[in-house]
Amino acid sequence: MIQFFRKSYAVQYVVFGVLALALWAPALFTGHADVTLRSPVAPLFNFMAEVLSFSSYAMVAFAFLLLIAEALIFNDIMVRNQITLKNSIIAAVVFMVLMSLTWTQTTFTPFLMSCIFLLLLFDRLYKIYQSPNPELYLFDAGLFMALATMCYFPCIVLVPWVIVALAMLRFGSFRTQLIPPLGFFSLYLLLFSVYYLMGDLSEQIQQYVGFFTTMPLGYLGFNAANIVVIVVVGIAAFVPYLQSDKFNFEKSIAVRIKLSLMQVLLLFAILLLFVGGSPLNHGLVFIVFAILLSYDLSYMDRFFWANLIVALFLLIILFNQYFIKLV
Repeated sequence: MIQFFRKSYAVQYVVFGVLALALWAPALFTGHADVTLRSPVAPLFNFMAEVLSFSSYAMVAFAFLLLIAEALIFNDIMVRNQITLKNSIIAAVVFMVLMSLTWTQTTFTPFLMSCIFLLLLFDRLYKIYQSPNPELYLFDAGLFMALATMCYFPCIVLVPWVIVALAMLRFGSFRTQLIPPLGFFSLYLLLFSVYYLMGDLSEQIQQYVGFFTTMPLGYLGFNAANIVVIVVVGIAAFVPYLQSDKFNFEKSIAVRIKLSLMQVLLLFAILLLFVGGSPLNHGLVFIVFAILLSYDLSYMDRFFWANLIVALFLLIILFNQYFIKLV
């Protein structure tokens, strides 16, 4: 199974599409949409949710197509940055599975919509490394950070991570540190200008102030089932990764730095799990796990147990999606 997806021919894309449809079929057939996920500080998500509000089926179908697009973008980023092998679709499959693990995830959520901008943010940060002229990439990073927060505002906690990432990439001069905030605030300046012209500026400012003063950090959304899901996926991603040196995985200096960025990101991803509601709706940890697991599966050369575990894992996921819907 793993060897099959380490190639990238038409048949692999067909099987990828079939697997994606199998994971999302229960949600697509029932129109599983949660309208309570809207937030006054998520204007882009609210706009798309309003456009699709005529049908819960349309909302879920849009989420499904968006996730497929994100999986393919994720795969392209991993291949171009040598985190996975060339001519491989393994990263797309891993991303699709980890973002569709549970019934809770197979719907249109703010985080799912923000994912495409987070992936583009990661891509721009990767491109900064060893770039002689990184200014445009830095500005883009700020723009994509802003767009991600306009879909899912808790992404704002990633601003410190971007600062740390720039330091790790050795772009820590005062001038370069100013470029991402310029991109970030230029987009918010445009947004607040629109609010001003609509006569809603004061009310919207209060909404943003209210988010920071009443940020719903806590563990009430946790239960045994979603804790088990997160822990099991984390172990599956990290155990092979921690043994990568032992098994001589390909790991150039550039790849090491890019993977190190994701390890630091994991700390912020864990923080997002406590924002409120089901932690499965705050799935940045699954993107980090998808990167590490894609790397693991691309370079490992011992397949028997890995194939067995992957097959069992998929069967459990599908059984839960179709029959139990436990999480």
